[in-house]
Amino acid sequence: MKKYIFMLIVLTFTLSLFAEIIYVPDNYSTIQAAVNAALTGDEIIVRDGTYTENITINTYGLILHSENGPENCSIIAHNWGQHCIEASMNVALIEGFTFKNATNGALLLYGGVSALKNCIFEDNEKTGMPVNGGSAITVQNHPFDELSGCIFRNNTGPHTVVIECDYPLGFNPIVNETIKNNLFIDNTNDPGGRNISIMNSSNNYHGIIENNTFTDSPGGIYKNGLYGNADMNIRNCIFYDSEINGSSSINISYCSFTGSGYQGIFSWGDGNLTSTDPLLCEVVEYECYLLEGSPCIDAGDPNSSFDPDGSRADMGCYPSITDVKKCEGNHWNWVSFPRLDRINNNPVLAPPVFEQFLDWPFPLELKYTGNITVLVYNHPVWIPDYYDICSSLGYKLDLQSTGDHYLPLEGSRLPANYQLTYSLDPYTYHWLGYWLPESQNIVDAFGDLWQYVEKVKSEDWFYDKYIPERGMDPIPISWITEGKTMTYGKSYMVWFKDEIIPDFHWASSGDSEKLEEKNESENFTYNEKPDYEVIDIINIPENVIEIGIFADNECVGAVVVQDSSEQILVYSDNANRDPIPFNFEIINGRGLSVPIKNYDVFNYRTGVFEQGVVISGMQEYSLIMLGEEGEQEDNTPSITKLYSNFPNPFKPSGAGRSPATTIQFSTTEHTENTELIIYNIKGQKVKTLYSGIAEEGKHTVTWNGKDENDKPVSSGIYLYKLKTGKQELTRKMLLLK
Repeated sequence: MKKYIFMLIVLTFTLSLFAEIIYVPDNYSTIQAAVNAALTGDEIIVRDGTYTENITINTYGLILHSENGPENCSIIAHNWGQHCIEASMNVALIEGFTFKNATNGALLLYGGVSALKNCIFEDNEKTGMPVNGGSAITVQNHPFDELSGCIFRNNTGPHTVVIECDYPLGFNPIVNETIKNNLFIDNTNDPGGRNISIMNSSNNYHGIIENNTFTDSPGGIYKNGLYGNADMNIRNCIFYDSEINGSSSINISYCSFTGSGYQGIFSWGDGNLTSTDPLLCEVVEYECYLLEGSPCIDAGDPNSSFDPDGSRADMGCYPSITDVKKCEGNHWNWVSFPRLDRINNNPVLAPPVFEQFLDWPFPLELKYTGNITVLVYNHPVWIPDYYDICSSLGYKLDLQSTGDHYLPLEGSRLPANYQLTYSLDPYTYHWLGYWLPESQNIVDAFGDLWQYVEKVKSEDWFYDKYIPERGMDPIPISWITEGKTMTYGKSYMVWFKDEIIPDFHWASSGDSEKLEEKNESENFTYNEKPDYEVIDIINIPENVIEIGIFADNECVGAVVVQDSSEQILVYSDNANRDPIPFNFEIINGRGLSVPIKNYDVFNYRTGVFEQGVVISGMQEYSLIMLGEEGEQEDNTPSITKLYSNFPNPFKPSGAGRSPATTIQFSTTEHTENTELIIYNIKGQKVKTLYSGIAEEGKHTVTWNGKDENDKPVSSGIYLYKLKTGKQELTRKMLLLK
């Protein structure tokens, strides 16, 4: 048998000396005609186009690839129950095709394939023989040496890829196989099915599976085996709602799992992340690239490989030579740009960077230190037309368009050990970008410089290193470091005390911290501003679910209560107006909105709480305790007001039931142009409840959960907006069915 294999190798080499290059459709009109005419070692190059064929290959060692990649060249199975390609002999290379709409699996390779690269398998099914084959690929007897750079999407069947390594011969040669840089997404496998199923009961398989991403599919990898003399090494992979299962030796290291996701007999190695959101990009052009701040960046096996930019390997199929920045529309995003096309920390021109947003153009505003607007885009004009951004600095970016927006950034990353070439003065805010790839707690991120930090502002939290003369229980959120996570690609306002800081740098502790998700209020709505002041509330009663803060009857901040101490970022723009006191409303356990009659404010001079008020724009930070519930006792003039609906949440009205929910508003004078309108969460108009003249005083309307056409609307969050000639007030409500 060994003599037979040696002779086959010699014959293959000899024939390859006389190999020809065949073009389709130049030399032959179809791929099948070219295959029929080809000899061992010939290269078939397929020009751009869609080819509807069932291709049969009976010639050993062919090379088959497209001219310009899978986006430009597709093979669609011609007949029901057929494959795109069926090969009885080994194929040397298949590369650069999209295989679609096969109903019995896209590729059936009895003779195997040495290398299968850079292909897309999409919308294929598996319905016929072999019963447990793959909807994308079935390889029998002779597995490939390399499967790399492929995308498997929306395929349906028992499995997606089936590799059978049990030879029908009298011996079982050692199989060394590499499966790397592949994406498996949205495939539907049968119960117990997997994206990769390796059948190897004779245990001669030695495989390396690395830098693959498995997402939104019910099965990840399965390998069977009877004995312990075979192994599979899985590393640098992401399993998002996918899993590993096996009955033989599986070694797992430096992989990310969103859940348990691993079963069977395996060796649990170093560097694995469990119950971790990998932060994958959702847009098709960059689908499953790692977003900035992903815990999988630079988290792969440090001994296995490196990304093309020279940094430590990432987990997943796409190395992060491209950062994908996710920014929310109609929201101030505190951003920095660690990766830019620049040398060292040299600045780059900003407009060409922002014009790379995948859904460009839209209105844009950029702020820098002192909250000064430094760049505006209002189609088709940039003002100014020239402005630089720098990787080490922080900015605030407002994309004045709804939805999520994605900005791919290519170039070199600012090195993790980079130090500023200038000094930072104390007693002023410095806008710094965070360029370390791992998310860290605030203390770890500053390292030895932590002793000089007094205050830090982030997009989602505020820290104040205040040390009271005597203890306080509970400790206000702003005074503790727990939950203050610094994230790659974000901007932070940092205030140092006492000392000038030369050669500023971030510190790497090696301990990453998971970013906590921020719960959104369901009952209060407000508009974020580029900056905020902070109010901590302690000793919150157990029955309080949410707290909203109001200034001049406008909600300026809210928090979902999870503990007895909470922090609220307050977005008031009254700093330059007549001073207006803040007042509070709570949502209690019965879903009722109740105003707070009074509250106590912490006096830093005396160290005690005193009854008083917090005035908008008069301080950066306040600490309070809520007082009695009930209408406030103050002498502020009456104002137009939109009240919380009752009940909230509510159910739609029906036969024998009262109207679903009641909404009240008040006006201070005769107002001719008054509207009360219901919108869905996307900002689409649902129904007008009131339109016309509103006399001074309180008005009551009801909503039955139906739209303008008297059709019931679906469950979810809705907004109700009061518009007068002078004001526009908005609140939230929740409809349940």
